[in-house]
Amino acid sequence: MTEEESFRIKIEGPSFNEKGTSLNELLKVYSAIDGLFESTHSNIAGYEKYTKINRNPYQIIINEAKIGSWDSYLKILIAVSPALFNQGLTPKDYLETIFVTYEFLNSIFTLRKKGEKYRLNVNGSGNRIEIIKENNVTNIYNAPVTINLIANAQKSLPDYREIADILKSGNMTSLNISSNSSKSIKLTSEDANLFDLVESRSSEIKIVYGEIYRFNKRTRTGKIHISEAEGIAPGKYTFSVKKDNQIDIILSMLKNEGTFSVLEIFIEDPITGKQILDSLEIVDL
Repeated sequence: MTEEESFRIKIEGPSFNEKGTSLNELLKVYSAIDGLFESTHSNIAGYEKYTKINRNPYQIIINEAKIGSWDSYLKILIAVSPALFNQGLTPKDYLETIFVTYEFLNSIFTLRKKGEKYRLNVNGSGNRIEIIKENNVTNIYNAPVTINLIANAQKSLPDYREIADILKSGNMTSLNISSNSSKSIKLTSEDANLFDLVESRSSEIKIVYGEIYRFNKRTRTGKIHISEAEGIAPGKYTFSVKKDNQIDIILSMLKNEGTFSVLEIFIEDPITGKQILDSLEIVDL
């Protein structure tokens, strides 16, 4: 059985006006949005490694797209399989989880930007979170009962930071993802620095085994899927590389997987206050 839910993505900015749409910019945006769907999907289904087979239960259909701003109307089709929806969730629940996760992340990062102190009160299953300031509950976020909202926020954060990086370029000035509900994701150029965090770098080189599936030679950054590593969880990571190594990186993409020496780059998790792995620097191949 397959269920469906419609939603809309509207992108505005110089790259998406009547003078022409940059396919490169458009693909970057949709790739980041796809990351939000994958993060939520893998969190609900409990996948540690996200593969083509894992992606099969849900598909996106573009019903209509308009140029001016890039305004697209899409439909999400989700095959109701035991791995994903044995909890009784629907495509609407799936989209609502993405929207609630955004609202929660937006709130705590806005508080951090303002320098305001807060603490979180999370119920046992993690689907209800209260933000508390000065002993008063200021915001409440609820996800479907089987969803761990904390875990979903942590998995989705790299994708929001990628969207923020696109906003920093100035080619995209706003992104709006909405459905039939009152909830939506709204990010503009003013939010370009919202998800910035102070980084710290490890001094210990670690060996990882994985596949580089995206690389930008101008910024010398990309995406790697790690399948094996000591002390690093399998999954997708952003990486950077020094100029001297970028040719080797490009050549490595001809292989399915390879071995890389990396340094870990950490950020402070705004949810727990702990240091978490944010990205990697590849120092040798």
